[in-house]
Amino acid sequence: KIKNLDNLLKAYNKLNTDDWGVILLGDGQELEGLQNYVNENNLSGVKFIEGKPWYDVPKYLALGDVFILPSYSEPWGLVLNEAMACEMPVLVSEKCGSAVDLVDEGKNGYSFDPHNLDSISKAMNHFIENPALIKPFGQRSKEIIRYYSPENVAQEMFDGCCKIL
Repeated sequence: KIKNLDNLLKAYNKLNTDDWGVILLGDGQELEGLQNYVNENNLSGVKFIEGKPWYDVPKYLALGDVFILPSYSEPWGLVLNEAMACEMPVLVSEKCGSAVDLVDEGKNGYSFDPHNLDSISKAMNHFIENPALIKPFGQRSKEIIRYYSPENVAQEMFDGCCKIL
């Protein structure tokens, strides 16, 4: 429930497009309810894919054009790092801890209020109405996430320890 996929599907249902779809990767307690919502509302373009091991996630990210993390809460949301490393533009709930650090508003993506369907739909519409933004926003994502490489993070931690000592 905390992943907020029900509101993502409701926001998607409000969009006026047949050219876009939604891929939901993973399983969980909400799966049956989400599938029922899709069937009851005749939503086309929604694909459910069962959970995969972490090392296969990039294969599935490659199926999409834009990454969406709609959670009500995420301490960080590491999957966002993975999507950005795959050069994807991002749409991220403002309740995700990484949104402040990883979303360069209007340059690699947009943040939104996960409780507000209009806010989620508006974020998605940025790319539906302006598909030419996808590639440059994805490139900016890759630039941003380079700073968060294991080597850079290790160096920052080392430097911090040296300052303390």
